[in-house]
Amino acid sequence: MGCFALVSLVAVSGAIAGSRSEAAEDNPALVSLASVSNGCGGGVASTDPRFADEWSFGAWRVNFREACNVHDAAYSGAVVFDPFSRKVIDFRTWTQKEIDDKFLEDLRTLCRRQISGASPRMQSQMLDARNDCTHGEGRFQPSCSTFYSAVPQVGGNSTIGALFAYKLVRKCGDSFFRRRADLSGSWVNRDSKKTNVRSATIRQVGRKVTVSWTGEPSFCGTGSGTLVTRDQNDEVVGDATITGFTNGGVYEGGFRIVSNDDGSITFRLPGTPTLFRGARSTQGVGAKCAKPTAKPKPPAGGATFTLANVKVTNPSEPEVTVDATGGKLVWNHTGQYGGAGKGGEWKVDCTFKVPQTITAGKSFSITLGLAVSEVMPVQPLLMEIGARAPDFVGRVSVNYPNPASASKTFSVPLSEGYKEFKEVVVIVGFGSAEITYTYRRAGS
Repeated sequence: MGCFALVSLVAVSGAIAGSRSEAAEDNPALVSLASVSNGCGGGVASTDPRFADEWSFGAWRVNFREACNVHDAAYSGAVVFDPFSRKVIDFRTWTQKEIDDKFLEDLRTLCRRQISGASPRMQSQMLDARNDCTHGEGRFQPSCSTFYSAVPQVGGNSTIGALFAYKLVRKCGDSFFRRRADLSGSWVNRDSKKTNVRSATIRQVGRKVTVSWTGEPSFCGTGSGTLVTRDQNDEVVGDATITGFTNGGVYEGGFRIVSNDDGSITFRLPGTPTLFRGARSTQGVGAKCAKPTAKPKPPAGGATFTLANVKVTNPSEPEVTVDATGGKLVWNHTGQYGGAGKGGEWKVDCTFKVPQTITAGKSFSITLGLAVSEVMPVQPLLMEIGARAPDFVGRVSVNYPNPASASKTFSVPLSEGYKEFKEVVVIVGFGSAEITYTYRRAGS
Protein backbone atom coordinates (compact mmCIF):
# COMPACT_ATOMS: atom_id res chain seq x y z
CA MET A 1 0.00 0.00 0.00
CA GLY A 2 1.99 2.97 -1.26
CA CYS A 3 1.63 6.64 -0.54
CA PHE A 4 1.00 7.36 -4.22
CA ALA A 5 -1.80 4.79 -4.50
CA LEU A 6 -3.43 6.29 -1.43
CA VAL A 7 -3.55 9.74 -2.96
CA SER A 8 -5.06 8.59 -6.23
CA LEU A 9 -7.76 6.57 -4.48
CA VAL A 10 -8.88 9.53 -2.40
CA ALA A 11 -8.68 12.07 -5.19
CA VAL A 12 -11.10 10.45 -7.62
CA SER A 13 -14.13 11.06 -5.44
CA GLY A 14 -13.69 14.81 -5.28
CA ALA A 15 -15.48 17.62 -6.83
CA ILE A 16 -14.04 21.33 -9.58
CA ALA A 17 -11.74 23.59 -11.05
CA GLY A 18 -11.54 27.09 -12.30
CA SER A 19 -7.78 27.54 -12.36
CA ARG A 20 -5.17 24.99 -13.35
CA SER A 21 -4.48 23.66 -9.88
CA GLU A 22 -6.90 24.08 -7.01
CA ALA A 23 -7.70 22.01 -3.97
CA ALA A 24 -9.80 18.98 -4.85
CA GLU A 25 -12.53 19.97 -2.41
CA ASP A 26 -13.18 23.09 -4.52
CA ASN A 27 -13.53 21.18 -7.80
CA PRO A 28 -16.98 19.71 -8.53
CA ALA A 29 -16.05 18.70 -12.12
CA LEU A 30 -13.28 16.35 -11.01
CA VAL A 31 -13.39 12.92 -12.70
CA SER A 32 -11.11 9.92 -12.24
CA LEU A 33 -8.13 9.74 -14.56
CA ALA A 34 -9.11 6.18 -15.56
CA SER A 35 -12.52 7.38 -16.80
CA VAL A 36 -11.00 9.64 -19.49
CA SER A 37 -7.90 7.73 -20.61
CA ASN A 38 -6.77 4.48 -22.18
CA GLY A 39 -2.99 4.46 -22.06
CA CYS A 40 -0.84 4.81 -25.18
CA GLY A 41 -3.54 3.90 -27.69
CA GLY A 42 -6.73 5.12 -29.29
CA GLY A 43 -10.41 4.54 -28.64
CA VAL A 44 -12.65 4.91 -25.61
CA ALA A 45 -11.47 5.01 -22.01
CA SER A 46 -10.11 1.68 -20.84
CA THR A 47 -7.94 0.24 -18.09
CA ASP A 48 -6.71 -2.57 -20.37
CA PRO A 49 -2.95 -2.59 -21.15
CA ARG A 50 -2.05 -1.20 -24.59
CA PHE A 51 0.54 -2.50 -27.03
CA ALA A 52 2.43 0.81 -26.99
CA ASP A 53 2.48 1.34 -23.21
CA GLU A 54 5.93 -0.21 -22.71
CA TRP A 55 9.11 0.59 -24.67
CA SER A 56 12.60 -0.99 -24.56
CA PHE A 57 15.85 0.86 -24.03
CA GLY A 58 18.77 -1.55 -23.89
CA ALA A 59 18.34 -3.71 -20.79
CA TRP A 60 15.55 -1.49 -19.45
CA ARG A 61 11.86 -1.34 -20.24
CA VAL A 62 9.89 1.83 -19.52
CA ASN A 63 6.10 1.89 -19.13
CA PHE A 64 4.71 5.21 -20.40
CA ARG A 65 1.04 4.49 -19.67
CA GLU A 66 0.79 7.03 -16.85
CA ALA A 67 2.00 9.90 -19.07
CA CYS A 68 -0.29 8.77 -21.90
CA ASN A 69 -3.26 8.68 -19.51
CA VAL A 70 -2.67 12.27 -18.42
CA HIS A 71 -2.26 13.30 -22.07
CA ASP A 72 -5.59 11.64 -22.93
CA ALA A 73 -7.34 13.44 -20.09
CA ALA A 74 -5.77 16.74 -21.10
CA TYR A 75 -6.81 16.37 -24.75
CA SER A 76 -10.39 15.71 -23.61
CA GLY A 77 -10.30 18.88 -21.48
CA ALA A 78 -11.15 17.10 -18.23
CA VAL A 79 -10.47 18.00 -14.61
CA VAL A 80 -8.31 15.26 -13.08
CA PHE A 81 -5.78 14.59 -10.35
CA ASP A 82 -2.38 14.73 -12.06
CA PRO A 83 -0.04 12.09 -10.55
CA PHE A 84 3.04 13.99 -11.75
CA SER A 85 2.38 17.39 -10.18
CA ARG A 86 0.12 15.84 -7.51
CA LYS A 87 -2.43 18.57 -8.10
CA VAL A 88 -5.95 18.77 -9.50
CA ILE A 89 -5.71 20.33 -12.96
CA ASP A 90 -8.47 21.72 -15.20
CA PHE A 91 -7.13 20.95 -18.67
CA ARG A 92 -9.99 22.81 -20.34
CA THR A 93 -7.92 25.99 -19.99
CA TRP A 94 -4.79 24.50 -21.59
CA THR A 95 -3.81 24.82 -25.24
CA GLN A 96 -2.83 21.79 -27.29
CA LYS A 97 0.81 22.97 -27.34
CA GLU A 98 0.88 23.33 -23.54
CA ILE A 99 -0.55 19.83 -23.15
CA ASP A 100 1.99 18.31 -25.55
CA ASP A 101 4.86 20.09 -23.79
CA LYS A 102 3.71 18.62 -20.47
CA PHE A 103 3.47 15.21 -22.14
CA LEU A 104 7.14 15.42 -23.10
CA GLU A 105 8.18 16.31 -19.55
CA ASP A 106 6.02 13.52 -18.08
CA LEU A 107 7.56 10.98 -20.47
CA ARG A 108 11.05 12.11 -19.48
CA THR A 109 10.12 11.88 -15.80
CA LEU A 110 9.14 8.22 -16.33
CA CYS A 111 12.43 7.63 -18.21
CA ARG A 112 14.42 8.91 -15.25
CA ARG A 113 12.34 6.99 -12.72
CA GLN A 114 12.44 3.62 -14.45
CA ILE A 115 15.97 3.64 -15.90
CA SER A 116 17.93 3.70 -12.67
CA GLY A 117 19.56 1.56 -10.02
CA ALA A 118 22.31 0.14 -12.21
CA SER A 119 25.44 -1.48 -10.79
CA PRO A 120 28.76 0.41 -11.22
CA ARG A 121 29.57 -1.85 -14.15
CA MET A 122 26.31 -0.91 -15.88
CA GLN A 123 26.37 2.85 -15.19
CA SER A 124 27.49 3.78 -18.69
CA GLN A 125 24.83 1.61 -20.34
CA MET A 126 22.21 3.02 -18.01
CA LEU A 127 23.07 6.62 -18.89
CA ASP A 128 22.97 5.79 -22.61
CA ALA A 129 19.58 4.09 -22.24
CA ARG A 130 18.21 7.03 -20.25
CA ASN A 131 19.41 9.49 -22.88
CA ASP A 132 17.80 7.41 -25.64
CA CYS A 133 14.58 7.38 -23.62
CA THR A 134 14.47 11.13 -22.91
CA HIS A 135 15.85 12.46 -26.22
CA GLY A 136 15.52 9.65 -28.77
CA GLU A 137 13.63 10.70 -31.90
CA GLY A 138 14.64 8.08 -34.47
CA ARG A 139 15.51 8.50 -38.11
CA PHE A 140 12.06 8.51 -39.67
CA GLN A 141 8.91 10.62 -39.45
CA PRO A 142 5.70 8.53 -39.65
CA SER A 143 2.72 9.99 -41.43
CA CYS A 144 -0.47 10.64 -39.50
CA SER A 145 -2.29 8.06 -41.62
CA THR A 146 -0.01 5.42 -40.07
CA PHE A 147 -0.13 6.84 -36.56
CA TYR A 148 -0.79 3.56 -34.80
CA SER A 149 1.25 1.31 -37.09
CA ALA A 150 4.29 3.48 -36.36
CA VAL A 151 4.04 3.23 -32.60
CA PRO A 152 4.75 -0.54 -32.20
CA GLN A 153 8.13 -0.06 -33.89
CA VAL A 154 9.19 1.95 -30.87
CA GLY A 155 9.22 -1.10 -28.61
CA GLY A 156 12.32 -2.61 -30.14
CA ASN A 157 14.15 0.53 -31.23
CA SER A 158 16.25 2.05 -28.46
CA THR A 159 16.94 5.20 -30.49
CA ILE A 160 13.27 6.21 -30.37
CA GLY A 161 12.04 7.75 -27.15
CA ALA A 162 10.16 10.65 -25.60
CA LEU A 163 11.12 13.16 -28.27
CA PHE A 164 9.73 10.87 -30.96
CA ALA A 165 6.42 10.57 -29.10
CA TYR A 166 6.31 14.35 -28.63
CA LYS A 167 6.86 15.04 -32.33
CA LEU A 168 4.23 12.43 -33.16
CA VAL A 169 1.51 14.14 -31.10
CA ARG A 170 2.58 17.58 -32.32
CA LYS A 171 2.19 16.41 -35.91
CA CYS A 172 -0.87 14.19 -35.58
CA GLY A 173 -2.64 15.29 -32.42
CA ASP A 174 -5.13 17.68 -34.08
CA SER A 175 -7.54 14.86 -34.89
CA PHE A 176 -7.59 13.74 -31.23
CA PHE A 177 -7.74 17.11 -29.46
CA ARG A 178 -11.34 17.72 -28.41
CA ARG A 179 -12.93 21.09 -29.01
CA ARG A 180 -13.88 22.74 -25.72
CA ALA A 181 -17.66 22.92 -25.46
CA ASP A 182 -19.39 26.29 -25.32
CA LEU A 183 -23.13 25.84 -24.84
CA SER A 184 -24.01 29.55 -24.73
CA GLY A 185 -26.87 30.60 -26.99
CA SER A 186 -30.41 29.67 -27.99
CA TRP A 187 -31.56 26.08 -28.43
CA VAL A 188 -34.72 24.67 -29.98
CA ASN A 189 -36.48 21.28 -30.01
CA ARG A 190 -37.21 20.27 -33.63
CA ASP A 191 -39.63 17.53 -32.61
CA SER A 192 -43.21 18.57 -33.40
CA LYS A 193 -44.59 16.49 -30.53
CA LYS A 194 -45.41 18.11 -27.23
CA THR A 195 -42.52 18.16 -24.86
CA ASN A 196 -41.59 19.62 -21.52
CA VAL A 197 -38.59 21.40 -23.13
CA ARG A 198 -39.46 23.32 -26.31
CA SER A 199 -36.73 25.99 -26.31
CA ALA A 200 -33.87 26.95 -24.02
CA THR A 201 -31.35 29.71 -23.43
CA ILE A 202 -27.95 28.85 -21.99
CA ARG A 203 -25.17 31.04 -20.64
CA GLN A 204 -21.78 29.48 -20.00
CA VAL A 205 -18.76 31.10 -18.35
CA GLY A 206 -15.89 28.65 -18.09
CA ARG A 207 -17.50 25.60 -16.50
CA LYS A 208 -20.33 27.50 -14.85
CA VAL A 209 -23.62 27.09 -16.74
CA THR A 210 -27.05 28.69 -16.25
CA VAL A 211 -30.09 27.65 -18.27
CA SER A 212 -33.75 28.60 -18.63
CA TRP A 213 -36.33 26.82 -20.75
CA THR A 214 -39.99 26.70 -21.66
CA GLY A 215 -42.08 23.73 -22.62
CA GLU A 216 -45.66 22.56 -23.08
CA PRO A 217 -48.27 22.97 -21.90
CA SER A 218 -46.90 25.57 -19.47
CA PHE A 219 -43.67 24.16 -18.12
CA CYS A 220 -40.84 26.53 -17.27
CA GLY A 221 -37.48 25.66 -15.83
CA THR A 222 -34.35 27.36 -14.61
CA GLY A 223 -31.15 25.73 -13.48
CA SER A 224 -27.46 26.16 -12.88
CA GLY A 225 -24.63 23.70 -12.79
CA THR A 226 -21.11 22.72 -13.70
CA LEU A 227 -19.82 21.46 -17.04
CA VAL A 228 -18.18 18.07 -16.41
CA THR A 229 -15.93 16.68 -19.15
CA ARG A 230 -16.40 12.97 -19.73
CA ASP A 231 -14.56 10.59 -22.07
CA GLN A 232 -16.65 11.12 -25.21
CA ASN A 233 -18.89 14.06 -24.27
CA ASP A 234 -19.56 16.85 -21.81
CA GLU A 235 -22.33 16.98 -19.23
CA VAL A 236 -23.88 19.79 -17.21
CA VAL A 237 -24.62 18.61 -13.67
CA GLY A 238 -26.58 20.91 -11.39
CA ASP A 239 -29.87 21.85 -9.75
CA ALA A 240 -33.09 23.11 -11.33
CA THR A 241 -36.49 24.51 -10.46
CA ILE A 242 -39.45 23.56 -12.68
CA THR A 243 -42.96 25.01 -12.54
CA GLY A 244 -46.14 24.41 -14.52
CA PHE A 245 -47.48 21.21 -13.02
CA THR A 246 -51.25 20.74 -13.08
CA ASN A 247 -51.37 20.64 -9.30
CA GLY A 248 -49.44 23.90 -9.05
CA GLY A 249 -46.41 22.18 -7.52
CA VAL A 250 -42.77 23.02 -7.92
CA TYR A 251 -39.94 20.58 -8.65
CA GLU A 252 -36.60 21.35 -7.07
CA GLY A 253 -33.77 18.91 -7.54
CA GLY A 254 -30.92 17.71 -9.70
CA PHE A 255 -30.82 17.84 -13.48
CA ARG A 256 -28.38 16.97 -16.26
CA ILE A 257 -27.75 18.14 -19.82
CA VAL A 258 -25.56 16.02 -22.10
CA SER A 259 -23.60 17.60 -24.97
CA ASN A 260 -23.75 15.21 -27.95
CA ASP A 261 -21.18 14.64 -30.72
CA ASP A 262 -23.57 15.98 -33.38
CA GLY A 263 -23.74 19.38 -31.68
CA SER A 264 -27.10 18.80 -30.00
CA ILE A 265 -27.85 18.68 -26.29
CA THR A 266 -30.13 16.27 -24.43
CA PHE A 267 -31.97 17.09 -21.21
CA ARG A 268 -32.00 14.22 -18.71
CA LEU A 269 -35.66 14.86 -17.96
CA PRO A 270 -38.75 12.71 -18.69
CA GLY A 271 -38.84 12.17 -22.44
CA THR A 272 -35.11 13.05 -22.77
CA PRO A 273 -35.77 15.96 -25.16
CA THR A 274 -32.97 16.81 -27.61
CA LEU A 275 -32.35 20.41 -28.70
CA PHE A 276 -30.30 21.98 -31.49
CA ARG A 277 -28.85 25.44 -31.89
CA GLY A 278 -31.20 27.95 -33.46
CA ALA A 279 -33.79 30.63 -32.93
CA ARG A 280 -36.51 30.05 -30.38
CA SER A 281 -39.30 27.83 -31.64
CA THR A 282 -42.52 29.64 -32.62
CA GLN A 283 -44.44 26.54 -31.51
CA GLY A 284 -43.78 27.44 -27.90
CA VAL A 285 -44.72 31.11 -28.10
CA GLY A 286 -48.23 30.55 -26.78
CA ALA A 287 -47.02 28.74 -23.70
CA LYS A 288 -47.17 30.82 -20.55
CA CYS A 289 -45.01 30.05 -17.59
CA ALA A 290 -47.02 29.20 -14.53
CA LYS A 291 -46.08 31.20 -11.49
CA PRO A 292 -44.71 28.97 -8.75
CA THR A 293 -46.90 28.51 -5.75
CA ALA A 294 -45.57 29.72 -2.45
CA LYS A 295 -43.06 27.25 -1.11
CA PRO A 296 -44.40 25.78 2.12
CA LYS A 297 -42.21 26.17 5.15
CA PRO A 298 -40.77 22.93 6.44
CA PRO A 299 -42.24 21.66 9.67
CA ALA A 300 -40.35 22.67 12.78
CA GLY A 301 -37.35 20.44 13.18
CA GLY A 302 -37.91 18.68 9.84
CA ALA A 303 -37.26 14.94 9.45
CA THR A 304 -34.63 13.69 11.87
CA PHE A 305 -32.20 10.88 11.04
CA THR A 306 -30.38 9.02 13.80
CA LEU A 307 -27.11 7.10 13.41
CA ALA A 308 -28.21 3.47 13.21
CA ASN A 309 -25.28 1.54 11.74
CA VAL A 310 -21.51 1.89 11.30
CA LYS A 311 -19.62 -0.32 8.82
CA VAL A 312 -15.83 -0.42 8.48
CA THR A 313 -14.14 -1.59 5.26
CA ASN A 314 -10.39 -1.97 5.82
CA PRO A 315 -8.53 -4.28 3.40
CA SER A 316 -5.15 -2.90 4.61
CA GLU A 317 -5.49 -4.18 8.17
CA PRO A 318 -3.33 -4.56 10.33
CA GLU A 319 -1.07 -1.89 8.83
CA VAL A 320 -4.09 0.42 8.94
CA THR A 321 -6.23 0.35 12.07
CA VAL A 322 -9.67 1.97 12.40
CA ASP A 323 -11.57 2.99 15.51
CA ALA A 324 -14.90 4.10 14.05
CA THR A 325 -16.49 4.82 17.43
CA GLY A 326 -13.57 6.91 18.63
CA GLY A 327 -13.10 8.61 15.28
CA LYS A 328 -9.50 7.51 14.74
CA LEU A 329 -7.55 5.86 11.92
CA VAL A 330 -3.81 5.10 12.00
CA TRP A 331 -1.61 4.12 9.06
CA ASN A 332 1.52 2.71 10.70
CA HIS A 333 3.99 2.27 7.82
CA THR A 334 6.93 1.59 10.14
CA GLY A 335 8.78 -1.47 11.37
CA GLN A 336 7.69 -4.62 9.53
CA TYR A 337 5.41 -2.58 7.23
CA GLY A 338 7.97 0.00 6.08
CA GLY A 339 11.69 0.35 5.57
CA ALA A 340 13.94 -0.27 2.58
CA GLY A 341 12.14 -1.29 -0.59
CA LYS A 342 8.80 -0.07 0.76
CA GLY A 343 9.28 3.66 0.29
CA GLY A 344 10.66 4.26 3.78
CA GLU A 345 8.74 4.71 7.01
CA TRP A 346 5.95 7.04 8.14
CA LYS A 347 2.94 7.18 10.40
CA VAL A 348 -0.35 8.94 9.70
CA ASP A 349 -2.84 9.65 12.49
CA CYS A 350 -6.31 10.58 11.22
CA THR A 351 -9.22 11.92 13.26
CA PHE A 352 -12.82 12.36 12.18
CA LYS A 353 -16.10 13.30 13.81
CA VAL A 354 -19.65 12.92 12.52
CA PRO A 355 -22.91 13.79 14.33
CA GLN A 356 -25.26 11.34 16.04
CA THR A 357 -28.33 12.90 14.40
CA ILE A 358 -28.95 14.99 11.27
CA THR A 359 -32.05 16.86 10.13
CA ALA A 360 -33.43 17.41 6.62
CA GLY A 361 -33.38 21.10 5.79
CA LYS A 362 -30.49 21.84 8.13
CA SER A 363 -26.72 21.73 7.79
CA PHE A 364 -24.57 19.49 9.96
CA SER A 365 -20.83 19.37 10.71
CA ILE A 366 -18.10 16.91 9.79
CA THR A 367 -14.58 17.38 11.18
CA LEU A 368 -11.54 15.82 9.49
CA GLY A 369 -7.90 15.93 10.52
CA LEU A 370 -4.59 14.15 9.99
CA ALA A 371 -0.99 14.37 11.12
CA VAL A 372 2.13 12.81 9.56
CA SER A 373 5.09 11.77 11.73
CA GLU A 374 8.03 9.33 12.04
CA VAL A 375 9.07 9.86 8.41
CA MET A 376 12.37 8.12 7.59
CA PRO A 377 14.10 9.11 5.42
CA VAL A 378 12.69 12.64 5.32
CA GLN A 379 10.78 12.97 2.04
CA PRO A 380 7.74 14.79 0.64
CA LEU A 381 4.50 12.90 1.27
CA LEU A 382 0.98 13.84 0.19
CA MET A 383 -1.73 12.40 2.45
CA GLU A 384 -5.48 13.02 2.31
CA ILE A 385 -8.59 12.09 4.26
CA GLY A 386 -12.00 12.68 2.71
CA ALA A 387 -15.72 12.53 3.45
CA ARG A 388 -18.77 12.11 1.24
CA ALA A 389 -22.43 12.84 1.97
CA PRO A 390 -25.47 13.68 -0.18
CA ASP A 391 -24.52 16.74 -2.29
CA PHE A 392 -21.16 17.06 -0.50
CA VAL A 393 -17.54 16.04 -0.96
CA GLY A 394 -14.77 17.37 1.29
CA ARG A 395 -11.18 16.49 2.05
CA VAL A 396 -8.20 17.61 4.10
CA SER A 397 -4.68 17.12 2.75
CA VAL A 398 -1.17 17.39 4.15
CA ASN A 399 1.85 17.86 1.90
CA TYR A 400 4.51 16.77 4.39
CA PRO A 401 6.80 18.27 5.68
CA ASN A 402 5.04 21.61 5.21
CA PRO A 403 2.56 21.27 6.79
CA ALA A 404 2.84 18.10 8.84
CA SER A 405 -0.76 18.28 10.08
CA ALA A 406 -4.10 19.86 9.20
CA SER A 407 -7.76 19.76 10.22
CA LYS A 408 -11.01 21.34 9.09
CA THR A 409 -14.66 21.40 10.10
CA PHE A 410 -17.08 21.36 7.16
CA SER A 411 -20.66 22.62 7.14
CA VAL A 412 -22.58 19.96 5.21
CA PRO A 413 -25.97 20.91 3.71
CA LEU A 414 -28.84 18.44 3.80
CA SER A 415 -31.73 19.75 1.74
CA GLU A 416 -35.35 19.46 2.82
CA GLY A 417 -35.93 17.06 -0.08
CA TYR A 418 -34.30 14.27 1.93
CA LYS A 419 -37.15 14.30 4.45
CA GLU A 420 -38.86 11.52 2.47
CA PHE A 421 -35.76 9.30 2.45
CA LYS A 422 -35.57 6.37 4.83
CA GLU A 423 -31.79 6.46 5.07
CA VAL A 424 -28.94 8.94 4.56
CA VAL A 425 -25.34 7.75 4.29
CA VAL A 426 -22.10 9.55 5.23
CA ILE A 427 -18.73 8.00 4.30
CA VAL A 428 -15.27 8.85 5.65
CA GLY A 429 -12.38 7.48 3.60
CA PHE A 430 -8.59 7.23 3.76
CA GLY A 431 -6.95 5.24 0.97
CA SER A 432 -8.73 1.89 0.69
CA ALA A 433 -10.26 2.19 4.17
CA GLU A 434 -13.82 3.50 4.50
CA ILE A 435 -16.18 4.04 7.42
CA THR A 436 -19.85 4.11 6.35
CA TYR A 437 -22.30 5.80 8.73
CA THR A 438 -25.96 5.01 8.01
CA TYR A 439 -28.62 7.34 9.45
CA ARG A 440 -32.25 6.21 9.57
CA ARG A 441 -35.28 8.49 9.60
CA ALA A 442 -37.26 8.49 12.80
CA GLY A 443 -40.38 6.35 12.43
CA SER A 444 -39.27 4.60 9.23
